[in-house]
Order: sequence, then structure tokens, then C-alpha cells
Amino acid sequence: MKIQILSVSHKPPLWADRAFEDYAKRLPKNYQLSHHAFPPKTPALEAKALLTQIPEKSYFILLDVRGKSFSSLELSQQFERWEQGGKDLVFVIGGPDGVTPEIQARAHETWSLSPLTFPHALARVMLIEQLYRAWTLKVRHPYHRE
Repeated sequence: MKIQILSVSHKPPLWADRAFEDYAKRLPKNYQLSHHAFPPKTPALEAKALLTQIPEKSYFILLDVRGKSFSSLELSQQFERWEQGGKDLVFVIGGPDGVTPEIQARAHETWSLSPLTFPHALARVMLIEQLYRAWTLKVRHPYHRE
């Protein structure tokens, strides 16, 4: 299964790139993780760029504060359902002005990392860490503790 992360953001600070890479390399290689960042523009231009990168047969999850919240255990269960769906996953972190209604309508699901607002670089790190945590829960790896 491929996991693609698309984000609209300025160049992230070095610490964010390092943290993202650290969690990314912990995921099993069979997830084929990729990340592509787009520079912020108008929401319409961002939408055009994003839509060209979302494969038609993939399962598209939009990250947005108005989305569904998960506990770590719930996310692990959801991650298993996504995996069992047999489609590649695409996660989108929109730009500073949000995403267009077209992007919202195209999403199969909307997920909220938190009701708080975070810098995009941090949101990307939180996303990959939560995906890693979900995988560790699925395989009963000792990373997650309650």
C-alpha cells in the first residue's frame, strides 16, 4: 500500500524535516511512503496542484480542524480499515487559507488532528507520528503505552 502525503506549505525548518524522516523510516517499507509539498498560492491554484497529485483510485483523507477526531486506539482501528480497503492512501494538509470546496468534496474522509491550530511543519510531523503509532498498535509493538 502506498501512503502519499501532500502538503501546502513553505519550506519547513530543518528540525521538522528530521522529525518527519525519523518517523517515516520507522514505518515498514511496504507502505511506500512519499511526501510532496506545494508552495502556498491562492486556494484555487493550490487545489489545481493538489488534484493533479491525487490518484483517482486512491482513498483521500483531508486533514482539517472540522474533521473527525480519533483516539490513538481508534486511529489504529481506522488505519486497519483503510488498509483492508485495498486502496492507496492520500493525506492532504491544505494551505494557510484552507482548501476549496472542490477539495473538500473530493475527500472520502476528513480527519482532525486536534481542535488546535498548528504550524504546517508540525502538523506534518504529527501526522506521520500518528500513522506510525497506529501501525505500532496494530502490530502490538511496545512504542505506544497507555
